[in-house]
Amino acid sequence: MGGAGSQFSERYTQLMDTLPLSTYQKDIMKARYISIVTDAEADHRMALTAHYVLVCIVSVSGVVIGSLLVLDRFFVNSLVLFWITWGIAMIIALCNKLLYSFNISKKYILNSIVLGKLYGEYWMFLTGGGKYKKYADLDKRFEFFCERVEKIKLKSIESASEMDFVDTSGSIIAASPRPQTAPRNTVSEETRVDMDNIQ
Repeated sequence: MGGAGSQFSERYTQLMDTLPLSTYQKDIMKARYISIVTDAEADHRMALTAHYVLVCIVSVSGVVIGSLLVLDRFFVNSLVLFWITWGIAMIIALCNKLLYSFNISKKYILNSIVLGKLYGEYWMFLTGGGKYKKYADLDKRFEFFCERVEKIKLKSIESASEMDFVDTSGSIIAASPRPQTAPRNTVSEETRVDMDNIQ
């Protein structure tokens, strides 16, 4: 979602220069809004990469370990097969522990929501649509835009902080008899509603 920060900054600046804003207002938006979006894009890319790499490792390793267990019936007391199976099982457990302990899957989805809202807020500001219809004066629209962006940023920090304090001590190794099961790509309903109802 979204390109590199420099590409976004270039596109944003080109569109913003068409608006009759003061130089001071443009400087504020460049310094603050672009910084927030580029940081959100970086967080999204990191979470996306970690999510798919770890989930792929868990999924593929689960299939491989299942095949090795079948082969074990034909190669009884094979020490090599035993250690290979044990090593893959450890990889699955570690990847699952990373996914759950750092809430990577949930953060990936949350970052996608936040980034989409930041993009959408900018387009509504440019077009004067949505909640911006009631602001005919561009200065008022600018103030409302700054307020909305800060609210989105604050809500994203609060939601991420809530995830970091979730107790995951018994998440995967102690709770699940099948560690090869990949985590569900879900964010709590409260988080979704909270992000969707920024006023």
